[in-house]
Amino acid sequence: MARDERPVTAARGSTPDARPSRDPHRDVRIAAFGAALIVALACLITLQWTYNSSPHVYTTDVGEIQNALPRWGTLHFTGYPVYSILGSAFVSLLRLVGVGPALGASLYSAVWSLAAAALVATLAVRLGARCAPAVLGAAAYGLSTSAWMNGSIAEVHSLTMTFTAACLLLAVRYDTTGARRDLIRLAVAFVHGVLHMRAVLFLAPALALLVAPRAREIARAWRPLVAVAVLSPLVYLYMPLREWMGATWTFGQTRTWRGFWAMVLDTKVDRIVRPPADAAEWWQRARTVAGLLNDDLWWPLLVLGLVGVFALAGLARASRPNPWRSPVALTLAWLPYAALCLVIWEGKVSDALLAVKLPVPMIAGVGLALGLTWIGVRLGDGVGRVAIAVAALGVAGVAVRSGRTIAPIVRDASLAPLVADADRLSIGTRGERPPVTLIALWGHSFWALSYAQAFQQRIAGLTLVDHNADVGTIARREMLLTPGATVTVLPVEWWRERLGDVHPEMIAPGIVWLRGTSRAADDVRIAGLEQGLGWSLRLSDGFPSADEPDASRWPFIVNDAIAIAAADVRCPADEPATLVVTVDWVATRVPRRAESVAVHILAGPDDRVVAQADRAVPIDGWRPTTGWAVGERVRDMIAVQADDAARAAVRVTAYHGDGAGGFVNGAWLRLPLPDDCQLPITGATRDGSSLPTLLTARPTG
Repeated sequence: MARDERPVTAARGSTPDARPSRDPHRDVRIAAFGAALIVALACLITLQWTYNSSPHVYTTDVGEIQNALPRWGTLHFTGYPVYSILGSAFVSLLRLVGVGPALGASLYSAVWSLAAAALVATLAVRLGARCAPAVLGAAAYGLSTSAWMNGSIAEVHSLTMTFTAACLLLAVRYDTTGARRDLIRLAVAFVHGVLHMRAVLFLAPALALLVAPRAREIARAWRPLVAVAVLSPLVYLYMPLREWMGATWTFGQTRTWRGFWAMVLDTKVDRIVRPPADAAEWWQRARTVAGLLNDDLWWPLLVLGLVGVFALAGLARASRPNPWRSPVALTLAWLPYAALCLVIWEGKVSDALLAVKLPVPMIAGVGLALGLTWIGVRLGDGVGRVAIAVAALGVAGVAVRSGRTIAPIVRDASLAPLVADADRLSIGTRGERPPVTLIALWGHSFWALSYAQAFQQRIAGLTLVDHNADVGTIARREMLLTPGATVTVLPVEWWRERLGDVHPEMIAPGIVWLRGTSRAADDVRIAGLEQGLGWSLRLSDGFPSADEPDASRWPFIVNDAIAIAAADVRCPADEPATLVVTVDWVATRVPRRAESVAVHILAGPDDRVVAQADRAVPIDGWRPTTGWAVGERVRDMIAVQADDAARAAVRVTAYHGDGAGGFVNGAWLRLPLPDDCQLPITGATRDGSSLPTLLTARPTG
């Protein structure tokens, strides 16, 4: 039989113990469909429907992609033009039928993930695996934590693995058929795979070994191969084209040659590759990588799969002149990536490390299919069915574990309060003069805010910018706000270098006003914004109280250096379980020690603490008390979740350590809850009446 006429599958019927083969093309279709269906159902369960809020390493760039695709924008280096072009078209088409951009971007990744699973199943059948083991092996890969995660969120790695599986499959096909069209398809898949993700280049040794017997034919086809290599990079022109067309979401400066090549050539190698310094670090890295791989696929399945690729030598012994070439090639398809995992390190487990390890569980899935087929061929169908059943239980366990890991990440709504508060603030800023700008770091917060503003018709009254903006110029002409969490990344000194003197105050829970001057009284600009919030009112000096109507007794003295000039408790109408405590602190003298803030929610007649929100440093870490001036008022706003129906009051104080591991509390200010903040109390008394919840504001020691 001539080489070009070899059958698609070499294992079926090639040994005396093998069963007669069915139509191999039918097996391919069934296996591919089965694998794709399983992965599709899994991804549909865990699709991310709205903007990403999770800070998890798996979601490092998700918010950027969610914003870029619906705007036909461009992504960070190295640009991912094929992913961007196809993704923008996909998301835009879905928007025409009412599918939101975030969900559309997740569905886009899901399509690539199920395509990768189908290709893995097809590859296994082409190499000689039976249909059921091929489906199971592809499912083992597709339901591994990283692969499933990448199919649930907007992530470029789903396309990377589709390119990887396609390259291996086309190399096997070309080795079998010798058809030039398969060679050209292989070249297109490999070149665009490398253009999409440079790490695909490490697949070259495996591909070269698979097609090595046809080296002369490949040499004779040099013209179309050169054309593919030269023409394919033209997809990168998409980036300067979109920037030139005025796209509202672009990365870098690709309209200049320097910026363009910086984008194309920046592979982050200098930032992510750091070989271990000694044997101890080599060992620690190896343990970390082993743990990550186990998180993807349990070690028994992973090891059986990686060893199982060598079952191909036994299955193909009678039909291939060199039965060990394909198993070695498959091993070379994962081994370089495992080695690369050992030298990628950014001081923590990074998204680059999570991406580079993906070929390992993919090849393990192929090997699992081949190994289960070998068991059925060599030991009989009964033993084979038992092996498949045991492996299926293992894969089911992997799926359960993966689902439990993925669901909390994609459902994370930790940025929802920030978006909601920014939206409430924007109501108060409509018509505000000067205007109000909210600056957020390029990353999760900025992406969530931008998505909400562009695609959810929220935050309409605020101008959003990232930290690359000229904050000094903005602050001189506008109110400049920022999420409180930015101080944990950019210290106050960073802001002072650009803004000069800064006196941060809370304008909403989690949002800080970067004031240029301190204040000694209430501020009408704060009041104007708070009227738009709908749940916080302008504070006045003193507290109206039934018990103590004489306002001359205020401010409320907390300790020998700090007092409270005004305070308020409100709750958002759309978040009744949330209490927002607003406090105007004032320094009665220069504080000589750092004070922390304690906020407790009290319930019942016994004043039990049902929730609390302490702050080590006031104003979300922005304003250590040791920097306060005498008479300066500093506004703090703290949101506390308390869904206990018996909640009745709030108490606030400042405290410091006593040097012996304990704490010294100041005087507690007690504030009643407004009537509209009361939650219904059921079963409070035996006769069905409610417990008394009316508490007055009075200082307590």
